Amino acid sequence: MASKRSAPSSRMQPLEIDLVGRVSACRTCGFFWPTQGKPQPYGPYTCYDFDSDTPKTKSGQRQPWLRGRSVAADFPDPEVMDGCRKAPIMTIGINPNLTAFAPGTLGASWCYPKFTPTGSTKAVRRTAYYYRYRSVTQERLALGVIERFVQAAGRVTAEGNGTVVSAVRTDDAPSYTLIVRYAHRTKPTSIELRSKAGQLPYAVFVDVAPPHNTFVKGQLLAGRVQIPPGKALEVYAQEISYYTRFRTALSSLQNHLRAKGHPRANLAIGEDVGQLDMVACASPHWGPGWLGGDHNSVLQIMHACVSKNAWALKQLLHSKPALLLLVGQASYDMFAYAFGHCLSRSPALPEKPQDGAFTLLELTSDDAHPTKFSYNSTVGGVRYSIDTRVVVVPHFSYAFNYAPQYRLPTDQWNLFVRRYPECAEFLETSNAVQRVPPATPNNFVGIALMSDVQTIRQQLRARWPAAADKLERAFCDPNATLGALLCRLYDTGVITWVRGAGNGGGYLARAAGPCTFCEHFAFAEGCPYGKPAEPQYPSGFLTTVAQRLVAAGKNWRASNGALAKRSITDSPFRGLVDPTV
Repeated sequence: MASKRSAPSSRMQPLEIDLVGRVSACRTCGFFWPTQGKPQPYGPYTCYDFDSDTPKTKSGQRQPWLRGRSVAADFPDPEVMDGCRKAPIMTIGINPNLTAFAPGTLGASWCYPKFTPTGSTKAVRRTAYYYRYRSVTQERLALGVIERFVQAAGRVTAEGNGTVVSAVRTDDAPSYTLIVRYAHRTKPTSIELRSKAGQLPYAVFVDVAPPHNTFVKGQLLAGRVQIPPGKALEVYAQEISYYTRFRTALSSLQNHLRAKGHPRANLAIGEDVGQLDMVACASPHWGPGWLGGDHNSVLQIMHACVSKNAWALKQLLHSKPALLLLVGQASYDMFAYAFGHCLSRSPALPEKPQDGAFTLLELTSDDAHPTKFSYNSTVGGVRYSIDTRVVVVPHFSYAFNYAPQYRLPTDQWNLFVRRYPECAEFLETSNAVQRVPPATPNNFVGIALMSDVQTIRQQLRARWPAAADKLERAFCDPNATLGALLCRLYDTGVITWVRGAGNGGGYLARAAGPCTFCEHFAFAEGCPYGKPAEPQYPSGFLTTVAQRLVAAGKNWRASNGALAKRSITDSPFRGLVDPTV
């Protein structure tokens, strides 16, 4: 298990360098890293290390992308930002998803990087390389490999043919119940998977949802996995839907660039979009049930990571992106709570947006009333300034958030059902439509068109024109909204293209300010953007800027007491499982 230590003191390296070691070694939060010998709330989980400092670029999720080795099972280290440190677009979510917590074959196969020193090589270089070039994937092992290391004690095998009914986990409790239905029994069978915090957790080796939730007699259903350190491993790269969700909007900008005379424009998550989280440590979900049981525990985690250490803020101040996307209403609420004194919009964003992140997307994507994150400070005679466009987007984890859809308040939907029952029945029963229930009784109902969008809209207009007219007034398409916004930001010069040599080559211009990340760690790929040659900030400059900004936020909250009472853990669809992962 990792030692329980607090964040090390700064060595006054450039901030982008300093953050790698300091964040990954941070043990500030008492919930994630308890002291006095208390066990951690999650894990330990399967971990791996590189066999070389800088493995080859990932080749895809169907083939191993590196040869690694197992290390002792542990809780994942805190994460730093994925991608280029000066990417012109940045996304900020709440915290990393603890993927191995989920019951099922994919949950059982996840593994986490745990970089260790090798010879004269420091672990921090491996950490830096991993996060610089990770884009839309996390790592897993082949299920067959994992199954070879299931401990004999506590191993659960099927007593007959059957199906998994459920394996629900509603909080951070290490024990849960696997419910199966055997073909030779009339009633479901409950299998208690009992564990304690700090012990190897139970993994489930059959999926919990159709069509892969069937099993045969003698098949492994559940067990505890422990791979001895030093085992050679083939590690796979598995795409995560959260990280890929922005691809559609980014492709709109790519197509726009090509139409504008840059035929070789090729944009990518990780290179042109950096992805970060407000809180650096992982949990299965965000809320009291997963983070200590009460709201105060959540506030303590947020205070330690977001305000006290301010890891995400420091990366934001270094990156200075042209566009910042806050992913989900909870991310926005957290950001506004900590740094609301730097957010501006006229008129101000509503404290309680009627339709959560969808309302915030509509308002913040309005060019006539842009939302900005702005801050200015002078340290030792050197001026710092950031002025970043901010847009709040629906949570990336859920595919239905980004499907074209109709969104109506609950009372209006109920009235629609009574007035147009045949149309409502069609929407409720069509395989191409997913009805998303409201997060609260007074919230909005989503009618997501998951496929055949144009066909369905045409059918509605042809068969129920009056009903279709009502629906079209409530139509939204988040991908189209974001894609159009990116194109407008390019057309107005907020995002720019740097021409390269040859037939239309080039790249999206990096954000302002220096960066020595790739040069410092001597990555073979180097920095193609010339950032190391720019004048560097004085030693400790950005850290001082961050400290001043955080202090100003504390004073601002003290004089605006109502803000401290705002919920920062309520999020639409919180607790749902993403079916596309």
